[in-house]
Amino acid sequence: MQLIFGGPDRPLRYFRLTETRTPEPKLFGACAETRKEPMKGARSFGQDSKEAARKPPSLPNQKSRIMFKKVLVVEDIDSINIGLTATLSASFPFAIDHAKYCDNALLKLKKALLDGEPFDLLITDLSFKGGPGNGQLHSGDELICEAKALQPDLHTIIYSIEDRAHKIREFMEELNVNGYVLKGRESSLQMVQAIEAISRKATYLSPELSRSLSQAPSLEIDEYDLLLLQELASGYSQVEIADRFAQQGITPSSLSSVEKRINRLKDYFMARNIPNLIALAKDMGLF
Repeated sequence: MQLIFGGPDRPLRYFRLTETRTPEPKLFGACAETRKEPMKGARSFGQDSKEAARKPPSLPNQKSRIMFKKVLVVEDIDSINIGLTATLSASFPFAIDHAKYCDNALLKLKKALLDGEPFDLLITDLSFKGGPGNGQLHSGDELICEAKALQPDLHTIIYSIEDRAHKIREFMEELNVNGYVLKGRESSLQMVQAIEAISRKATYLSPELSRSLSQAPSLEIDEYDLLLLQELASGYSQVEIADRFAQQGITPSSLSSVEKRINRLKDYFMARNIPNLIALAKDMGLF
């Protein structure tokens, strides 16, 4: 499924699985009378119910509908790693391996590929605190880029606290990830839903992220906008920015063009003034 970002007219979809329980049959009239004297050798309904109650409920047959056989989880916080692994192990039959740091994860992906037993799903956090030695990869998005270059058909899920609309759009569109699960109280359930959705060749977003992105206005931030924001953050006035752009050969460089573009950015970010615009842009990680 292709993700479409925009206004509320085109909301993103997410998937929620519900369990349907079949109620126990109730007998009425002649059926009830017939059941009072069971046939010889037959078992009563009560006996069957008691035996069924003693047996643990069986899980749905996941093997027929889950496409993954081998999953790599990259998470540096042990408690989160343990909880996520427990949920996945209870819900799915695939094998699970772990890595605490991005470089180690990439080595595991390479080795599995060479051994002819590649991973089919990568679940990774975005931020990692420290790591052994001088690692080359410092974030989950860098890992996904390298992993996709190594194994283009690898499915990926981001599992993070990052909830800024601009960054999520960037990850979904530029990294082409298959799912984004926001860490929180419902994240274990949502991870199960994400894997189920991806197995159906759909893309998954946590519900709160889906609502946030569907309500946010759409705007293409280009290189000119970033330069303009950086100049404003450096303390230059609009007149000074127009002069500097003209000297550097950056177009458009007229004062009216600079003013119009700043006003457009203020409208998009719903900024009260230029300092507020700069603060909001920094908060979204634009520079």
